[in-house]
Amino acid sequence: MCAVASIDAVGTLTEMLRIESVSGAEHALALWLVDVLDGAGFEARVDAAGNVIATWGGGPACTALVGHLDTAPGRIEVRRDGHVLYGRGSVDAKGPLLAAMLAVMRQPRRGVRGFMLVAAVEEETTSRGAHHLATTLPAPDELIILEPSGWDAITVGYKGSVRVRWSHEQESGHGAGRAASAADHAFEFVRRLQDWAHGFNRDRSVFECLDVRVINCEAGGDGLADRASVDVGMRLPPRCDAVALLDTVRSAAAGGELRIGDIDLPVRTSRTSARDTSPGQHAALQAEDGDVGPQRAGSRLGMSRAGLRSRRFEPRSHGP
Repeated sequence: MCAVASIDAVGTLTEMLRIESVSGAEHALALWLVDVLDGAGFEARVDAAGNVIATWGGGPACTALVGHLDTAPGRIEVRRDGHVLYGRGSVDAKGPLLAAMLAVMRQPRRGVRGFMLVAAVEEETTSRGAHHLATTLPAPDELIILEPSGWDAITVGYKGSVRVRWSHEQESGHGAGRAASAADHAFEFVRRLQDWAHGFNRDRSVFECLDVRVINCEAGGDGLADRASVDVGMRLPPRCDAVALLDTVRSAAAGGELRIGDIDLPVRTSRTSARDTSPGQHAALQAEDGDVGPQRAGSRLGMSRAGLRSRRFEPRSHGP
């Protein structure tokens, strides 16, 4: 094992939190991180999509550790309270990214395995960085996703995801009339999807359930036209037939205009893919979706997800 380079872990993470990197505006953090990685002994660069890619050592086998630079919007004051460090991204996912960096620095440079540390852009929104990685990088032998999963868990499965937007425009009617408004039709669309999901989910575990959630909705008009739109996010379990689901979505649209976004299929790898699990750790399944869908195309052997989130730090005020 090589000695860990001199680096102030708490100071480095604190500075990472101070550099705002809302999804789509990660460039400043990317440039700063490349300098830090270069100084720590990595070979680091920013790719065409804005992802940070850093390599350590070499060898016939490669382990890729993939996190992300961006955060959800909303500023959280960076502060330390005892052993707890607050700030946007401290949990999701700048903390795991730094932990991976420190772990890789403990590995020998000359051995049978090289390491690639990746900090992707736009994980919270479009997954543009992950899609670029999947089409431009060679497939690693092992893939670890640096997302929060609890310090005592290694996640071996994700739900898939798909977003749809339903919209409708009609002539305005009188508020006292019996005709359904455009907003009423939007609610009916969501209700049909949720009713279908309720039947699908009967007697299934949380991970095996199909989740249907309203992400955003808008309604209004100008006195002549009545308009409404709703964005719906669905999280797909492994046994959900994506083709059948989209047929159901189209049927539920009932005359509304429908736009279907990219589909990330669910991923579930063998529990044995989480090699050398430490005592007290266990394999886990994540009901949420993640950046695994695009990354899965670049993994030959499987995926696991490691994070440092403590379950008591789940609330958003603690800086996801």
